[in-house]
Amino acid sequence: DDMAVPATAEAAHVAVAQAETVLTAVRKAVVPQADQQLQRAQESHRKEVDRVAEKARKEAEAAMTAKLQEAQEQLQEEKRARMREAELRLDKAITERMEETKTRLR
Repeated sequence: DDMAVPATAEAAHVAVAQAETVLTAVRKAVVPQADQQLQRAQESHRKEVDRVAEKARKEAEAAMTAKLQEAQEQLQEEKRARMREAELRLDKAITERMEETKTRLR
C-alpha cells in the first residue's frame, strides 16, 4: 500500500508532462494559424478601407469638377451678358452722337 502513493504521484507527473507536451504541440499548431488568419483579415480590411476611401475621393473629385465647370459656365454667361449690355450702351451712345451731329449740321 505504501508503494501505491509514489506510483500514483509518478503517474500524475507523467500525465502532467504529457498534457504539457500536448498543449505545447497544440499551441505550435494553432497560434501561427490564428495569427495568419488574423493577418489575412486585417489585410482584407485594410484593402476594403482603401477601396472605399478611393471611391469616396473619386466621387468628391467628380463633384468638385462638376461644380467648377458649372461655375465657369455661369461666369462665361455673365461675361457675355455684360458684353451685350456694353455693346448696346455703345450703340446707343454712337446713335445719340450721330443724331446730335446731324442736328448741328442742319
